[in-house]
Amino acid sequence: MTVSRDQAKRYLWTLIRLGVTGGLLWYISGKIDFGEALRLIPGAHPGWSALAVGMIVAQLFIIALRWRYLARMTGTAPNYPSFARFTIEGMFFNQALPSSVGGDAVRMYRLARCPGIGTTRAISSVLLDRGFGLLGIIIIASAFLIPFIGLVTDPALKNGAVLLIAAGTIGFALFLALDLMPPSLRRWKVIAELLNMSRQARRVFMEPLQMMRIGITTVVGQMVALSALYVLALALEVEVSYAMTMAVLPIAALISTVPITIAGWGLREGVMVLALSYAAVPEAEALALSLMYGLALLAAGLPGGVIWLLSRHRPAADPIQAAASAKE
Repeated sequence: MTVSRDQAKRYLWTLIRLGVTGGLLWYISGKIDFGEALRLIPGAHPGWSALAVGMIVAQLFIIALRWRYLARMTGTAPNYPSFARFTIEGMFFNQALPSSVGGDAVRMYRLARCPGIGTTRAISSVLLDRGFGLLGIIIIASAFLIPFIGLVTDPALKNGAVLLIAAGTIGFALFLALDLMPPSLRRWKVIAELLNMSRQARRVFMEPLQMMRIGITTVVGQMVALSALYVLALALEVEVSYAMTMAVLPIAALISTVPITIAGWGLREGVMVLALSYAAVPEAEALALSLMYGLALLAAGLPGGVIWLLSRHRPAADPIQAAASAKE
């Protein structure tokens, strides 16, 4: 079988990400008793654990609602169950497979196959949804930044958190101002599409109803998923406050979005173990908590794999709602 250059690049990047993930976990295991952390996980309270998974699944349905709001800004869109299904499928590819395809690409592919959508609208809606999702994490990380700074004593970790939040905020602000780019750059198709996305994102802030919809779904969705860490702490009987988990996880989540590991594994564990150590959480317990959160994300994504397999034998798209009902 002949492998194309693009396929070879994807395979190589996947191997690199697997290597980085394995390397980080191996490094952490050399500093912390990995075995002790793993022994703590089977003793987790099943009720609290199930609730945490349920909270992450609930966030997927909220994300689907936000995504549909964004998609409907530029025309008609499939019904809400379609967006929910595509979002759950995307979660599976984000969490369960060591693939460079990613859940966002799956969501783009699935939405683009719906009648009346097209590739361009599908790509822009997913990227905008991802952007607002990251903005939600930045907002929550900013809200809990003072407790985080008060918690840690490592200047590098403090400054890194501040710089990360500042970079994300500035980056999103620059994205909203892309129209200020020199006209000579707008002749490129990629730039033109970015300008369209920038205008659509700005429109969210200019329309009160849309801003309320996107704002509520973004902040509530992220709070629900991030709060699952505290629920898992209850499951493992880790003595840490809700404020401390909310101070640590958004920063870890932002760092783990850097696409150099598989689903953030390794990066998330390193940040959480280091940060929670300042809250007097034993390293083994902090590592077990981080691993449990990763497993909860994985469990929340597994139904998407089942849905994906079952949907392959059904028509590719659901009927599009009539144009008259495209706006509420």
